[in-house]
Amino acid sequence: MRRRLLGAALAVVLTLTTVVAVGCGGKDAKVIAQAYLDALVKGDYPTAYSQFTAKLRQDITADGFAEAMKALEKDKGPVIRYDIKDVEYHGATSTVITVVLYRKKGNDAETSETKQYGFIIEGGWKLGNY
Repeated sequence: MRRRLLGAALAVVLTLTTVVAVGCGGKDAKVIAQAYLDALVKGDYPTAYSQFTAKLRQDITADGFAEAMKALEKDKGPVIRYDIKDVEYHGATSTVITVVLYRKKGNDAETSETKQYGFIIEGGWKLGNY
């Protein structure tokens, strides 16, 4: 009887811990996404880069990222605004956020592009792709 009560109590604690971690974690991931996206809108590539995971920073340098973003701006126009469309929680340590990026190049019509950004826990939420 005592084992069953302990087992049931442990199951409740684990369930509550998971719900809290996912709920809070997803919210925190959204805050990091907004910081990254706000930095893109401002053209503040060092701040955007600071949201990257260590693995992503190994794949591209800060200068390489800034060059890639500037080339994209030249080709498609700068990001002028964004809209977060969806936040998907994948357990307590992974979140995918779907965003529409709006760009405008010169006098051309505004264009939009839908992207998905993956966030993982790495000493706090960090961006795993750009």
